[in-house]
Amino acid sequence: MVEDNIRGGNVLDICCSTGLLGQRIQDELKKTVVGVDADRKSLQNARSYGVDVNLVEMKIDATNFSPLISVLIKNDIEVIVARRCLSEIFFNHIDQGAVFAERLLKETNVREIFIQGRREQPNATHPIPSCSAEVALLGDLWVVEYGGFEMAYLREKGK
Repeated sequence: MVEDNIRGGNVLDICCSTGLLGQRIQDELKKTVVGVDADRKSLQNARSYGVDVNLVEMKIDATNFSPLISVLIKNDIEVIVARRCLSEIFFNHIDQGAVFAERLLKETNVREIFIQGRREQPNATHPIPSCSAEVALLGDLWVVEYGGFEMAYLREKGK
C-alpha cells in the first residue's frame, strides 16, 4: 500500500526494524531508501537478510531532532515512512510533534509522510492511542490525502 502512493524521491523509513519494507520500496519503485532504527540487533538482522538499503543506527529523540534532520538533508529525503513509531517517539513529548513537522518543512525536502499507527481502541490508555492521534500530533501543516483506522498518507498543504 505504501508503494502505491509514494510520489516523491528518496525515502526515510523511521523505525525500519529489519528493513524489509525499505528494501521493497527500493526494489519496486527504484527509490533510494535510508532506514533508521535504534535497535542494533534489528539492523544486524536486516544486513543478514541481505537488505541493501542505507541503514543508520539512531535513537530519535523528540527533544533533539537535529541528528535526524541531518540525515534527512544529507540524503535528500522527500518521503518519510513511519510505521507504528511516532506514538513511541513522542510518547512523553506530545507537544513536540508540531515542532517536528514544522522543522521538516522549513529545513528539509520532506513533503510526504506515510503513517501506520495503532488501531483505535475504546479504552486505550496510551497518550497517542491511534493513527488519527499521530496525524493530529503533526499539526495543521499537512493534508491527509487518505486515511483509514490504522493508516494515513499526508502531503504538505498547498502542494
